[in-house]
Amino acid sequence: MASKSSFTETILTHLESKSDKDFIAFAKTFINASDTFEISARPAQAIAKVIRTHWEMLKESKGSTDGCLAIKVQSQKDAQGKSTGTIIDIISHDMSFIVDSVTAELTSRDYSITSLIHPLTPVNDGPDQDKNEDEDESQSYSHLHITVSNALPLSEQKKLAQTLSHIMEDVKLANKDWPMMKAMLRESQKSLSNAPSDDHHDLDIEENLEFLEYLYQDNFTLLGYREFSFSEKEGLLSSKPVAGSSLGLLRNERKPIFVNKKEISLPTDFQIKRKDLPSLHISKVNRESSVHRKVPLDCISVKLFDKKGKLKGEGIFIGLFTSVTYNRSLGSIPYLRRKAEKVLQRSGFKPGTHDYRSLRHILEKYPRDEFFQIKINKLTSFCEKIMKLHERRHVALFVREDLFSRYVSCLVYVPRDRFETTLRLKFKTILENAFNGEAISYHLSIDDSPLARVMYTINIDPFKAVKFDQDKLEKLLQDAAHSWPQKLFDAALSKTGDDARAFYIREAFGNSFSSEYQEIYPATDALFDIEKIETVLQTGRLQLNLFKSKTAKPGEVNLKAYNPDKPILLSSVFPVLENMGLSVNSELPSKVALSDGKIVWVHDFSMRLENNENNSLTVEEVKPIFEEALFQILKGEVEDDRFNQLVIKAGIPSEHIVILRGYLRYLRQTSFPFSKTYTENTLARFPEICRLLVDLFFARFDPNMSDESRADKQGTIKKALDKQLEKVSSLDHDQIIRLFINVISHTLRTNYFQKSAQGKQKPYLSFKLESAQIKSLPKPKPFREIFVYSRRTEGIHLRGDEIARGGIRWSDRHEDFRTEVLGLMKAQQTKNSIIVPMGAKGGFIVKHPPASGDRQDMYREGVECYRIFIRGLLDLTDNLKGQKIIHPENVVRHDGDDPYLVVAADKGTASFSDIANALSEDYDFWLKDAFASGGSAGYDHKEMGITARGAWESVKRHFRELNYDIQKQDFSVVGVGDMGGDVFGNGMLLSEHIRLIGAFNHLHIFCDPDPDTAKSFKERKRLFEEVKGWDQYNEKLLSKGGRIFNRSEKSLTLTPEIKERFQITEDRVSPNELMTAMLKAQTDLLWFGGIGTYIKSFEESHGDVGDKSNDAQRINGNEVRAKVIGEGANLAITQRGRIEYAKHGGRINADFIDNSGGVDSSDHEVNIKILLNKIMDRRPAPLTIKSRNTLLDKMEEEVASLVLEHNYQQAQALSLMELSAASKLGEFASFMHYLESETLLDRKVEFLPDDEEIAERKEKGRGLTRPELAVVSCYAKINLTKAIMKTKLPDQKATQDWLISYFPQPLQKKYSKAILQHRLKRAIFSTILASTVINRMGPTFVDQLCREDNYSLETVLNAFLVVYNIFDLGDIWDKIEAQDGNMPAMAQIKALEETKAMTERIMMWFLGSLSRTISPEKDIEFFSKGVKKLKATLKEVLPEARQTQISQITEMNEANGFPKELAHELALLGPMSAACDIVLISSKLKVTVEQAARAYYLAGEYYSFYWLRKQAKFMEATTPWELQALERLRDQLYKCQSELAKKLLKKAGPKAGELAEENIRQHYSAEEISLSQHALETISELKTEGTVTLPMLVVAVTTLKNLYD
Repeated sequence: MASKSSFTETILTHLESKSDKDFIAFAKTFINASDTFEISARPAQAIAKVIRTHWEMLKESKGSTDGCLAIKVQSQKDAQGKSTGTIIDIISHDMSFIVDSVTAELTSRDYSITSLIHPLTPVNDGPDQDKNEDEDESQSYSHLHITVSNALPLSEQKKLAQTLSHIMEDVKLANKDWPMMKAMLRESQKSLSNAPSDDHHDLDIEENLEFLEYLYQDNFTLLGYREFSFSEKEGLLSSKPVAGSSLGLLRNERKPIFVNKKEISLPTDFQIKRKDLPSLHISKVNRESSVHRKVPLDCISVKLFDKKGKLKGEGIFIGLFTSVTYNRSLGSIPYLRRKAEKVLQRSGFKPGTHDYRSLRHILEKYPRDEFFQIKINKLTSFCEKIMKLHERRHVALFVREDLFSRYVSCLVYVPRDRFETTLRLKFKTILENAFNGEAISYHLSIDDSPLARVMYTINIDPFKAVKFDQDKLEKLLQDAAHSWPQKLFDAALSKTGDDARAFYIREAFGNSFSSEYQEIYPATDALFDIEKIETVLQTGRLQLNLFKSKTAKPGEVNLKAYNPDKPILLSSVFPVLENMGLSVNSELPSKVALSDGKIVWVHDFSMRLENNENNSLTVEEVKPIFEEALFQILKGEVEDDRFNQLVIKAGIPSEHIVILRGYLRYLRQTSFPFSKTYTENTLARFPEICRLLVDLFFARFDPNMSDESRADKQGTIKKALDKQLEKVSSLDHDQIIRLFINVISHTLRTNYFQKSAQGKQKPYLSFKLESAQIKSLPKPKPFREIFVYSRRTEGIHLRGDEIARGGIRWSDRHEDFRTEVLGLMKAQQTKNSIIVPMGAKGGFIVKHPPASGDRQDMYREGVECYRIFIRGLLDLTDNLKGQKIIHPENVVRHDGDDPYLVVAADKGTASFSDIANALSEDYDFWLKDAFASGGSAGYDHKEMGITARGAWESVKRHFRELNYDIQKQDFSVVGVGDMGGDVFGNGMLLSEHIRLIGAFNHLHIFCDPDPDTAKSFKERKRLFEEVKGWDQYNEKLLSKGGRIFNRSEKSLTLTPEIKERFQITEDRVSPNELMTAMLKAQTDLLWFGGIGTYIKSFEESHGDVGDKSNDAQRINGNEVRAKVIGEGANLAITQRGRIEYAKHGGRINADFIDNSGGVDSSDHEVNIKILLNKIMDRRPAPLTIKSRNTLLDKMEEEVASLVLEHNYQQAQALSLMELSAASKLGEFASFMHYLESETLLDRKVEFLPDDEEIAERKEKGRGLTRPELAVVSCYAKINLTKAIMKTKLPDQKATQDWLISYFPQPLQKKYSKAILQHRLKRAIFSTILASTVINRMGPTFVDQLCREDNYSLETVLNAFLVVYNIFDLGDIWDKIEAQDGNMPAMAQIKALEETKAMTERIMMWFLGSLSRTISPEKDIEFFSKGVKKLKATLKEVLPEARQTQISQITEMNEANGFPKELAHELALLGPMSAACDIVLISSKLKVTVEQAARAYYLAGEYYSFYWLRKQAKFMEATTPWELQALERLRDQLYKCQSELAKKLLKKAGPKAGELAEENIRQHYSAEEISLSQHALETISELKTEGTVTLPMLVVAVTTLKNLYD
């Protein structure tokens, strides 16, 4: 350690103001007066700072006369400014008791003192300022610098400074008045010596005077004095302070000596007691000293007598006995020695005996403070009892009440080997409770005696009488000191009477319970806990015990939880209990540590029932179901929600509550308006109703109940529910309950009563619903739906019809996944109009994603949730064994047979098909691996690229109709998606002429303003093959200014090229702003291949769209400037957005049209597998699974071509419809009305125009847009498919080729017979025929014929089948469609339109001209031969003018790009439309087809039938009636031509083959010639008129009819 002088110099170097000599002198004095160790232990810089602080404080306080000149309390901070403690600096005049008074206060606050410096400096060493005149230069200043480790906040610093200021003031008073107090002590001696004299009294007075002398010799620290004068009036004594007598701490005249809640002086009854006190009385003041030692003050009362011996008053001294008084023998202390002698005399023990010495020893060891105060009689009694304790050691209690009832002194003896701190605290608690007071101090004495001794001082209320049972209180203390192992033994023996069991419990558990547990619980409680603990040790699982303690108030219950190894996290338990309707008042944890190292934690929860007024259930009734429910919740097997309060409030076990929980989770996915918590709390308000709801569910689905009793039971329960509902006053509550009744009543099936393989309830619940009857469902309402609920997942499966299919989506929309799935099902419904099943869709959520966030962990959890969902579906689905329906086990069905369930992959489940098919195998489901398409033994959509290729057919058509060939010419594209994805990736490789200028996915934004077509194509292909995102694109291949941005960036710096390409003016934009600009960009194609909805209509809000994640970049349809939109992805555009875009000239179909390739491919796969699996079931099996899979692979490309053909035809059909959309708007309106009347369509849901808008469009000459036509056509297909299924058409032999043609060639060739036995053959045929008819003839064609012309559906479609086969329409259509890219698209469309017109004409002929029912097989065979003959000889039989016309049409067709042969064939469509009529004439008149044809065409040419029909065709109809009249007129013209041809043939007879225009008159009679001439003249007149009207045509037809009628 450095010398003090060197350290002084070091400190001085850190001081500022070194030129200030006074300061330097002060500093040196400060250092020299300080303890060397204290200052050298601190850094010199820190000491310098302390000196500076005290110098400044001294300067500021100069002139102060206060005892304390200055106090400063501040934070101590480290180099970083962090508070590390608190600094206390005090400057005062030097006085006694400063250091010990201040440190006593700090210690009482549990502050840890880390350093203390206390130098004294002379007054004349202070700052050079004016000195106080009263100041003695010989005096010193006391400097106190203390640091404590406690970092106090500013508020606490202020409080501490204030308290220390009060203490210093008290120290000053004690020091200042000490001489006067000592003088008053001498005066009291003199006054006491005037006391009246008697023999006995004189001895006491003499002893008291000696005691006062003892005190005067500095054995008592005098701190305060006050004198009281006594007066007596009417026998009552009163005392009051003598003015000016108060000194020291009592100088404040108003400050009471004894703390009192109500008055300053003692109460009257206590004042009377004072009169009877001895001349000197010692007691304790019930407040602590602020000076010297922070302990209760001692109070010495001395009676004052005047010279005549009359009692005049009382002098009271307060202070502290010095340590000498406590350590000296009693014999050397006056007053105490006298009291001891009296006790020894009263004992009767002879001096020198053992008992005498023993008693003397007890007196010496007796608590000295107590010895001063206790009366001799009580002291004698206590000592005699204490002596006996040494003979039989046990806990003993000795209580003394203060004379003035301010406190009680409790002296407790306890065997030393049992004593410990815990026991001391137990005693303290027991005594405080017994006296309803507060222990203000205790004194412990442990020596070589076998007994330890503790003295407690308990403050009590002086205004309440002290009442206690000494024996009972002592017994409580004895019980507390009794050893826990012995308590356990006694309790076990008492309970069981089994010594061995009691011994085992003591040995095994005696030392296992914590001291806290032992304090709180009796051993009898521990015995029950031990039983639970033993169960925990055996099972290793949590145990629970719900009970009601004996002291519990109404509504209060207790729960003990016993958990192995570790304590239960309260944060996980409290919310669970609250959800169960219990509020936790307190929780007491106890650790039970066994000798073998095993640990069990016991938690005791004190709880109160919420809203207990309606609860009539007892703890005993709910105990087993509550404990089981809580265990399941904590284990994670049961959902933790407010439904769990039904366990206690309704007595419903958790396995029944799951029913209500499952239904609420379902309802929350509908348009149910109430929150989850509100609904749960509502149901909990009506426990009886909840029980009835569960009963209703059981009544509907308990498999052990008969159908008859089931119906009766349901009726009874519903009546009871109605009665209970009368008590429900809130409309909201009523609505909630009725919705639960509604949904339970229209549940069709549930798996609730099925058991797991272990015979337990399944961990998931599924139920099937009749959607149309559920009141809270938004439109459209599915045919059926299945909801699956479990702790881990929830999911929904919606079906549009009995036979329906669609993918299962892993949804991330937890709150509204049904809304998402419903939108997808709606799109799927229209998309599936071209395949056998109607639309279906499913979705599930992962409710508890892994906390790790790891992708693999998330994938595994997703797979498990998917499995749960699929099992939930299969649990309720009928199975097939051969032709026999197998019902699911323990499932009560309220619907018919329902075995068709097919699922497929979707977003998030692309690789899940094998998982689903494995489950299908587990369930032995009849579809086997046809259950989920696209698995390892199926058609991979991405590998086939089928969805993108299908959508590309739409894109190509749009551009062809814009006279642009995107397979040969470059075109610009903006897209959504990335090359790693299926639809986007495949799509962007379908033309080498794609110039992708921009795209984005959820991570990146790709910008290539002027791409190199070839290089960018090659790079995209690489990314696709490697399944990479945009961040892996080789940026070196980007065009000038091209960039790839990260969407996570806050802002993006744009290049000039990007700004120009996307017409952006700002240099920096947000990612969302850039994506918005890209969506609005001028580009040829906007290609959607990713997830999200990016375009809406102007009239829609983002909330209407329901895709929050893309709100920021979404635009309106009228803002899109792309020429064409291709929807490879679902829901990229809202339907209203499509319509808006189309109205503004954009080319678009709909997602369900464009991307239907995937579902079509899957449907083919499923139906092929159903076929082949049935063949594999034959014995012996002609096909193995391996050979089947090989066959599937070989047929992949042909399946793809079949699918793409459907895509092509759908897009083409829309173009055909669009061609006449305006002119046929009335037909479409009528058709929509019909569908609505049959509840097959909701125009609002599908955003189709209402009647008012249709009227507006008619007025403006506008029809339905392509997106609207797409919806109508799909509904037409769906409706027509269902209608066909109800007819005999699918069973006709003539339709077999249609069915067979659905399958690839290898199957047609090898398994045609099996195809005809396909389980879904009727549905397959119906779907094919409906699609073909709608695509070729339009959505309204069949409807018009059936409803307006009153033909039956079967008749109309038979006519179509006949015409299709006779004229080989499929071949004609194929030839026209084969000309893609070789000619204008509109020329193709017109050719198809002409083919359609011919088909319609011939069908009408069949419907109107045959006098019998159409028979496809016979009619096809009959007419086919004649039609072929006619076509072969048409050139010879046609009049020359017609031949010339045909040549002209042929040349025009060739000019449009048709090959010569096809151009000619198309030109013959007009003449051939009469072929069937000609063949029938030939048959009826027994003439050759050539002869019949010659006569037919001759009549048509001669009488200008072609001209007349042309006038009727192009005549504008202003009303529906006019339109109908014109159609009838055209039919009449055809009939006239046919009848005149027949007449000519009959007239010509054998010369029919010689008929010609120049010899017609030769075969007529004169009258006939006249009529013929009149007809020719009438027609000639019409031709000369400028405008032909309907009446004119009517006249012409009437004139012509006269020729044969």
